[in-house]
Amino acid sequence: MNKIKIILCKFNRLAWLIIQEARYMKDYIKFDWEYIVDEVEKQRRYCHGCSKKVVFYNSNLKRKNANGKNITEYDIFKCHKGHTWNKKSAEYKSYNLINDKSEDYNEHLKNTNYIMKDVVKKDISKINLNDLIEKEIKNLIIYMRDINVSIRLDKLLANYLDSLSRNKIQQLIKMGLIKINHNNIKINYIVKKKDLILISLECVV
Repeated sequence: MNKIKIILCKFNRLAWLIIQEARYMKDYIKFDWEYIVDEVEKQRRYCHGCSKKVVFYNSNLKRKNANGKNITEYDIFKCHKGHTWNKKSAEYKSYNLINDKSEDYNEHLKNTNYIMKDVVKKDISKINLNDLIEKEIKNLIIYMRDINVSIRLDKLLANYLDSLSRNKIQQLIKMGLIKINHNNIKINYIVKKKDLILISLECVV
């Protein structure tokens, strides 16, 4: 009897998903995305914000602290909820630009690239929403085939949806016009592998 109930529950869930999917199948366009960052440094440690051990990912951002005659450089790591942890990466002696030419810091300047390393993204190109709306497409579906970093949905979409600001995306999420797997979400939602991002374009502009 229990097995029959389980099968029926699975069938009902599948039927519900098919019905929900059908709502977006009318006048829709679908994209498959992969968001892959090469060689992401990660470390598992206790997160005070999450109150448990989680994986922190290198955000490729840095911060520097000046303490007396020393300059300490940190790599900024973030967990899936955006909490940060600073990992000490280097320490240098401070110097006076005019009078002091510290060999230690000059060597640091020579070997340091201050241009942020480009994040390598595969299979993602910007989507022009105005073009889609002109073609009377009412729904945009994005399947997140793969992702290996922690990034918020509003930030990801703002990077790749033309003419749509991050603030506007947050408003659409609150209105229930952007969903994940047919469910309403919070504005700080972190994108996961195999997520189905559903965007109604009827109220976008």
